[in-house]
Amino acid sequence: MSESREELPCFKFKEGVKLGTTKKLKLDCAKPVKTGETQYGEWRLWFGFVEDATVFWGRKPSEKEETGYTGKVLFFPSDKLNSDLISAANGNSGVEVNITKTAEETEKGLITKYEVEKLSEGQPSPSSLTPTEQSFVEETRKMISDGHNITEQIFITASQQDIYNYEISEDRAKELYRLL
Repeated sequence: MSESREELPCFKFKEGVKLGTTKKLKLDCAKPVKTGETQYGEWRLWFGFVEDATVFWGRKPSEKEETGYTGKVLFFPSDKLNSDLISAANGNSGVEVNITKTAEETEKGLITKYEVEKLSEGQPSPSSLTPTEQSFVEETRKMISDGHNITEQIFITASQQDIYNYEISEDRAKELYRLL
């Protein structure tokens, strides 16, 4: 994920999700790819995909707004939204979520909230693989690139061999096969 702030537009929840509406977002990662600190607090950089969204290219003061954008974006969720996205992703990338913007009246005034609804499970992130799983997946990819036909059943059977120390369950092997 070598994209930079200048190469991708920024999706801003404040402008991109209108009060009382829902926006679908596909997460390209399972957690923030980068974090940092500014005078305003901690920030967390995520990547994802949007459809028909309002996005912003560049940085202020020369930032340009585009409506109706479909494609890859970067975004910086709030603390609470970040926590909810990590929870929804559950270690997977490609997870689809709906983000609904609501407001709640409190003693201090109107508070904006973003509710996350998970729509799909996605697939395991390569970074969430154990060393044994990583090795097994890499070896399988090499065999496929060498022209071998590796079916799901062959993949599962191979994962159960003692060379992999019986560390990969059948269910996990099925998840890993989808990664290929």
